Amino acid sequence: MIGVASVGLSRPFLTSCCLRNILQAWTWDVLLSFASEIRMFWKHEFPTLPDVVCLLACITTAGYLIAMPLLAVAPFSCYTLTKTADWFGALALPCNSLLFLLRVKAAFHESRWISGAFCVLWLSTLGSFTGPFTIDAVNIDGLHCVLDVQRLSAFGFLAVAVFDIIVFLAISIQVVTYAEWDEN
Repeated sequence: MIGVASVGLSRPFLTSCCLRNILQAWTWDVLLSFASEIRMFWKHEFPTLPDVVCLLACITTAGYLIAMPLLAVAPFSCYTLTKTADWFGALALPCNSLLFLLRVKAAFHESRWISGAFCVLWLSTLGSFTGPFTIDAVNIDGLHCVLDVQRLSAFGFLAVAVFDIIVFLAISIQVVTYAEWDEN
């Protein structure tokens, strides 16, 4: 396996390349679904909660995906850019998880207990708000940005990942259960 140092590429370069590629994939997805998103948003006289959450998730994810690669190349204050990216990320994670929660509520609409349990689990995704308070940046030599990341900052990402996996498994089991019930 070729190490980062042996090729002469730095970790920030590789990170910005990965984030740039994710931004490109996200942009492609937005462009392909833009027309249907607009139809969905204006289908009702007033936008529904899922419509508003979807729009917020899209905007905050865009902000995060644009701000993060800029850290590697931006000639201005990395502290400000880091805080901007942290806040966009802190808002994007719960918004995207709220979309999953709405799917759970639709799949388990007959069970208030299950829906309530997932609402409580979703509250753990608000731990992503630790990011802006536990990640700092220092600009050294005017060219490089060094991040100071505390361990607590990973809690939000971990909570969102666990929540999304549990939601995926619960909805998958519910769909399989419905399919087996229909066959009988």
